[in-house]
Amino acid sequence: MTSGSDSVETSTVNESAIAVLENVLQERWRLNNEHTSGLLNYCIDESTFRNCVLPVIHRKLLRSPETAVLVVDVILKQLVLNFDECGVEFTQPLANNLLSTSPIVRASSVSSIVSLVKHCTDPNVVSAIYNLVLSKLTGPEGRRVPMDVKLAILDTLGNLSLHNADNSTVFPDVLKSLIDIFTSEGKSIKLLSFNVTLSLLVDLNEDIIESVLIQLGMWIKRPKCVLPEKAQATIRDKLFAAKTSHRVKMAIFRCIEEVLRSGGKLSKTYIPLLATMAQGAKTEVPTSPLVSQAVAAASLWLMNVSQPGKAPECMWAVLSGLKADGKPANEKESLPMWLSDRFLLTASSDVHSYLVNCIHLLLTNHPNELSRHQRSVFYRSLILVWLYTESVNVVSDIRCCLLLHLAREGKQTRTLGQALIEDHLNALVQESLIKTASGTPDLLVSASANVARFGQRLVRLVETICRGASASSSQVSNPSIGGSRLAASSINLPKLEALSSRQRTSLFSAALYALSHPASVAHINSAWLNLIRILNLPQHADVEPTFTEDESAPVFEKVVDTLVKLPKLDVAHRLMLQRLLQWAPVKAGSCLARKLHSDLLKPEYLDVTLDEVGIMLTPPGLLHNQALLASLPRYQMNKTNVKRESKLYSHEIEMEILEAQAAKKRQKQTTADGEQSFLESIAPQLTVKQLELVKAEMEKEEVIRLRIAKLYAVGSHKMDLLTILHDTLLRCSNVEGIQLAFLQRNSFALCDLTTRLLACPLLSPLAIGAHSRLARLIAEVAMRASVVDRTELCRKAFLFAAWSIRILGPARVCLEEKPPVASFCQTSSVDEQSVRAENAAWNAFSRIGDIKDQTELVLESLLSDLPSATVSSALLISAAVPMFIRILHNNTLFTSVENEEKKWADVYIFSKFIAALKKQVAFHDSVGKSSESYESVCASLQFQRIYEFSLDLIDEIGQALESSLVGEDSGLSASICELLQSTTQLHTEYFLHILESGHTQKDSLLVACTPTIYTLLERLVSFTPLTRATAMTVSLLRTE
Repeated sequence: MTSGSDSVETSTVNESAIAVLENVLQERWRLNNEHTSGLLNYCIDESTFRNCVLPVIHRKLLRSPETAVLVVDVILKQLVLNFDECGVEFTQPLANNLLSTSPIVRASSVSSIVSLVKHCTDPNVVSAIYNLVLSKLTGPEGRRVPMDVKLAILDTLGNLSLHNADNSTVFPDVLKSLIDIFTSEGKSIKLLSFNVTLSLLVDLNEDIIESVLIQLGMWIKRPKCVLPEKAQATIRDKLFAAKTSHRVKMAIFRCIEEVLRSGGKLSKTYIPLLATMAQGAKTEVPTSPLVSQAVAAASLWLMNVSQPGKAPECMWAVLSGLKADGKPANEKESLPMWLSDRFLLTASSDVHSYLVNCIHLLLTNHPNELSRHQRSVFYRSLILVWLYTESVNVVSDIRCCLLLHLAREGKQTRTLGQALIEDHLNALVQESLIKTASGTPDLLVSASANVARFGQRLVRLVETICRGASASSSQVSNPSIGGSRLAASSINLPKLEALSSRQRTSLFSAALYALSHPASVAHINSAWLNLIRILNLPQHADVEPTFTEDESAPVFEKVVDTLVKLPKLDVAHRLMLQRLLQWAPVKAGSCLARKLHSDLLKPEYLDVTLDEVGIMLTPPGLLHNQALLASLPRYQMNKTNVKRESKLYSHEIEMEILEAQAAKKRQKQTTADGEQSFLESIAPQLTVKQLELVKAEMEKEEVIRLRIAKLYAVGSHKMDLLTILHDTLLRCSNVEGIQLAFLQRNSFALCDLTTRLLACPLLSPLAIGAHSRLARLIAEVAMRASVVDRTELCRKAFLFAAWSIRILGPARVCLEEKPPVASFCQTSSVDEQSVRAENAAWNAFSRIGDIKDQTELVLESLLSDLPSATVSSALLISAAVPMFIRILHNNTLFTSVENEEKKWADVYIFSKFIAALKKQVAFHDSVGKSSESYESVCASLQFQRIYEFSLDLIDEIGQALESSLVGEDSGLSASICELLQSTTQLHTEYFLHILESGHTQKDSLLVACTPTIYTLLERLVSFTPLTRATAMTVSLLRTE
């Protein structure tokens, strides 16, 4: 009973499996890899498949091969069976479909046969299948087979090398059959293949020969498939025959390369012939096929003779196409032929692969033979080919080469990766932004023309170099160099130590430029954030500090120096700087602020006069000094005036000189638009001496114009950096505390910088945008706690910024009649259009309301929107003090200002500002000295400016009262005294607290107190008794 029930059960299962196959083959069911595969392998064994399934498949292949063969391919990939018993029978209908006119059917048949042979372990079965496929080259009944069918059949023969049988039994007959086809030269051949005699007529052409060699190479890759001497001799004769075409020779090179890469060896007779071929194209043009053959021959020659540490004889004679001279690597004329753009543009991907292999072998086995310049040329060429080539295999080879040599050289130094990026990749990225398509061949222009691929390759290259440069051990593992054909398994990689925080930061800063290229951004905008994770850096360098200020400062200073030395920022440098400031706004931003403060406050910028700026703006060929022309009396050039001007010549000589000058003027060419030049237009009105005087003045102005224009170009670039710094910090509000931390370090210096630049005629139009962003940043940070509405906060911050610029009064403003455009252009914040738009926006705001009304609005914000005893409030009130000092000296109603129109500031204005100051300094009783905010707030108050403003104001009030300019001060004097008393008390307590705590800043604090002491001493001898008394009181308070 049990046996019978088992039989019934098995029969039922088989019927179910057949039913599944029937439905699958009729496409009633869609195959599911997860479920159908398990069901088929559970229900079907080798016997069931041969007896039940195979007939079903045969019927379907005969009736509707177009649909059945597609499904059979999927089924064979899912089944886990051994097909030794039925493999030949199963292959027959599939081999017949190789002759199908449908490309889809042929491709599925090829795939099915390959999947089938993978399940065969019997060499005889594999041989029979190979023989069956080989016989299809002739076609049924001796008919000729189309070329695409022949290539499909040959492709099947090559893929049959994926079998699981013993290669040593199968390969000899495979080799004989392929060699016979290779040498048949279109004649009918008889093949004794696997004990079966075949008569084939193969019409040979380059396609067939190339395919045969490719299939032979696939078989050679397999273990135990060694190319014997006789076959090597046959291939050698074909390779070095003069009548062999270039395409066939390159196919032979690929086949020989597979022999060497699979561990085989070439006959010694190849070596001198390869060396001769490598040297045979020295006089050829780079586009000649002989040059490509020379590169391939050199690669194979080097694979044969190269040994670690031992340079082959005449190595550079054979590799002369790679030998670089001593000129810079970026000069095309200095590049060797095999690395020239003209050659690489026309060479195939296989030639690129041979070239990479040569460079890899030289870097690996003969590093001592390579000069620094030679290495530089090699690395630049590898990067260029990476960016240009379409071949994935070539990219894999270069990736392997770079990773291995980064790991190898990392044993001595970990700077190779950074050098690759800084010296080569970044230079090419910058060059790609400048270059445009031209008539001369250019590899970089061709590479960047494909924007999508160029961006992808840039990102992958940066990640590859950074991964290799930051590897902490010799784990440049197989997955990291997968897909490469370079021999890497024999290289013993050293153990590497992890990069320090400083090294990782330096590598990140160097790599950021390439990832900011527009093509990289278009490919993946967040690539720079991925790089942070690759290098194991914190997401925000200031929020999660993993390195000290001493470690990061040299890195950021180097980046800043590089940016400052540029003539101008391109779009990639601009985005790079913005991203660096987003990542490390305090550390990197402080370095940039210190550098710009030091450079822009040099006398060469501040001492430029308005007349010199006018000369710079005057077009060449015109005279700026119109006063000189106005001072010259207008003459008519006649005999009387010539005689009056010079008594040294006789009348006849003077007339000859006059006629010669007139003839010379007539011969002068007019300008491009047909109009006369400036000198030609005024020449008839001036005498010779007057004209010479004008010419001398114009020459003098030309010298000034060139000097100031050069100075402006450098200064405008630095102003661009300053504007980007302020603009980026203004947009960094998403990270809590970052803006305030930056302002604590740099606000005093930057406010002083922009204030003085606004008074500089040369750079004041550019300083408007920089100062506006800085003032908005300070105001937004200070008012953020009180003003919740974002729109209102931005409005008040913009009001404070525009008002402060109006008070300071820029020395020069660039306006235009056209409506302004967006103020911060993507390309540059200092180009003419952006500067005019920024200036126009500020000028439009200045015309909206009266200066007094705007001042009262600002005072209202300072009183109501600033919390007391906070660092941000102290910074804003300190930034406002210089504005009110300017108002006091220029716009006060009770001062001796000559221009009555400028007098608008009354006692009420100053009383409100004094109240705002008292709110910020009268907190010493409510905040303990031990709290962190106490020191921070006191350090953020500019006590010297407060003393200066208060004493100047009380001095002006005293003089006004004595001269009866005001009847009473409405308690302003008393408020000032209270302010000075609170300020002195707070300042003195802070000073003593610093001294008692042994703070590291106490020396600088002592120096900072010196100006305050001098200010008080000066006021002790003031003309007004009120000022002297107040200064004495403050001095006594400080002394106590």
